[in-house]
Amino acid sequence: MGDSLRFDGKVVVVTGAGGGLGKTYALLFASRGASVVVNDLGTSHTGEGAGSKAADLVVEEIKKAGGKAAANYDSVENGEAIIKTAIDNFGRVDIVINNAGILRDVSFVKMKQADWDLIYKVHLHGAYSVTKAAWPYMRDQGFGRVIMTSSAAGLYGNFGQANYSAMKLALVGFAKTLAAEGKSRNIHVNTIAPVAGTRMTATVMPPELIEALKPEFVSPLVAFLCHESTPGNFYDVSKGLTPEAIRDNWAKDSKQAPSAPAAKAAGGNENVDPSQVVGFEFPVTKVQYTEKEVMLYALSIGAAKNPTDPAELKFAYENSDGFSVLPTFGVTFPNFSNVLSIPGLKFNPMMLLHGEQYLEIRKPIPVNATLTNHGRVKHLYDKGKGALLVVEADTKDEKGEVVVHNESYLFIRGIGGFGGERGPSGNENQPPNRAPDAVHKEKTRDNEALVYRLASGDMNPLHADPSMAAMGGFDRPILHGLCSFGYASRAVLKHFCDNDPANFKDVKVRFSKHVFPGETLVTEMWKEGDKVIFQCKVEERGEYCITNAAVTVSSAASSSSASASAAAAAASSAPAFKAEAVLNNLSKLLDVAGEAVVKKVNGIYHFHITDGPNGAKESWVVDLKTGPKGTITRGAPTKPVGVTLTLGDDSFQQLFSGKLNAQQAFMQGKLKIKGDMGLATKLGELIKQQAKL
Repeated sequence: MGDSLRFDGKVVVVTGAGGGLGKTYALLFASRGASVVVNDLGTSHTGEGAGSKAADLVVEEIKKAGGKAAANYDSVENGEAIIKTAIDNFGRVDIVINNAGILRDVSFVKMKQADWDLIYKVHLHGAYSVTKAAWPYMRDQGFGRVIMTSSAAGLYGNFGQANYSAMKLALVGFAKTLAAEGKSRNIHVNTIAPVAGTRMTATVMPPELIEALKPEFVSPLVAFLCHESTPGNFYDVSKGLTPEAIRDNWAKDSKQAPSAPAAKAAGGNENVDPSQVVGFEFPVTKVQYTEKEVMLYALSIGAAKNPTDPAELKFAYENSDGFSVLPTFGVTFPNFSNVLSIPGLKFNPMMLLHGEQYLEIRKPIPVNATLTNHGRVKHLYDKGKGALLVVEADTKDEKGEVVVHNESYLFIRGIGGFGGERGPSGNENQPPNRAPDAVHKEKTRDNEALVYRLASGDMNPLHADPSMAAMGGFDRPILHGLCSFGYASRAVLKHFCDNDPANFKDVKVRFSKHVFPGETLVTEMWKEGDKVIFQCKVEERGEYCITNAAVTVSSAASSSSASASAAAAAASSAPAFKAEAVLNNLSKLLDVAGEAVVKKVNGIYHFHITDGPNGAKESWVVDLKTGPKGTITRGAPTKPVGVTLTLGDDSFQQLFSGKLNAQQAFMQGKLKIKGDMGLATKLGELIKQQAKL
């Protein structure tokens, strides 16, 4: 491999070096003899706050290892102060790594001037300011190396990142010009477009990809570019090497032409070759577990909160009568972390989202076993602006028989338009237009995510580290989507499968919103033939975290399960809303006189009911516009409404019984109206129809 690349006597300035890529740069250069200025303002990934801790910790780590470093806490807008730290402490500056960055993601139509300006100030102006301050020193000493940091969003664009993409691509042109101007003075300027698992990608990358794209895998190229004479260029970095390996293979690796990605991106088809993608088989992986893992998983999704309930204890105690495995344990078996290895599919992992999950139970899941996963790409659909990748896995026992079958629906933004099949509609498993047959309410524990990560193996720090959650825009760690999936599936198992896993055949869900540990999950269920349609709502926020979901139940399940579950729901859940009875009666009236009411009203009402049982909130949509007789549905609106009326449960009942006047309720603050006031005045027509009952 040849002599190692050293930086003895060189002074390196790294901006944004308190964590992620910047930290790995600082540590690598220091380990190879350089004196390092560790700059970090200490903000969140959205540019909020400030502090010295991040930079101080990196400096401390370098010094403990015998290296030389100094901290700087200035914003990159103040480049002169940053470079002054290098001059004051080490007497020179040789290398500048412009790495500092923040995100302010928002669609262009919603973008505010501050969102644009802040990204400009940090990314583009910040790189200008620091480089401008260092340039005279580099010019006078006849040596300098500058690294600009672009990204895939700058090269290819990314929805919701017009500000970020613009600045990242601007840095490419900036670097090319500086490379031309600095060449005669031995100042080389290069641009990289790294892909790495950092605090800014933790919210959009699966944990397996974060692990596979460690920042440490990017820094060797940066070290090489700062050590050797190289032309101005940009490099897409997402694989792990050493500086020496890059040097020794430079003739081959540097054939990556700078104009190639931009030219290919114009066509839109260069990222996807369906003939290579569909049917690709992943390497076979092994899964081993014992009763201990089975029980830990059950506890992690809320089972046996009442340890004296034998129907629940059988999932959490190995000596219980009928000790069984919860069906959703099977979702933890496959691992699709190597989706980046699929041939014919090029994408930025930041663009990948886990949208839906399907699990089918083919055989009873053993309480302890050694199984193997056999995964492949099942489908690739062209969704226009993105692609829907469906990966499946058969998990087999030692006899080669399939125990469970999993399908993960992964949406990849920015690589659509390749001319493939669009795929099925996403409107399946819609709840019917009636009150749920069963409702199950269950509060998650405050430490739920900490337990689930141990049970499932999903160790993404977003679910455990408050600082990582804050960087992701959350005020505390969020719950795993598959944990909410487990909670909701348990509700169906209890109410429609007699708590017997043998009656639970398959389940499919769509992930719609996040959940915080400690929040209450309300699962609403409707029995439709051999299917149980369900959706799961966060009670405290009134938002649905799981939608378009269904479980197929076995014909062996008790035919009385729906009525039994309704009774169980009444016992285990909060009492029904008073508004529910009123609207159920109104629904019956619409079946008879709906056409006349629709003709008179011609509008859509959203009733947001507060102060329900135990302080609960709920929504109902009364659509007296789109259907011939009108419809009443429970849940938040899925399309625009004419007017939203917010009032308490008692006030709603009094209003429709004639005991409360709508105008008086509005004046007293008991009724809040948002939207079409004209439509609100037609509320009397609804009240009049209700009075007929």
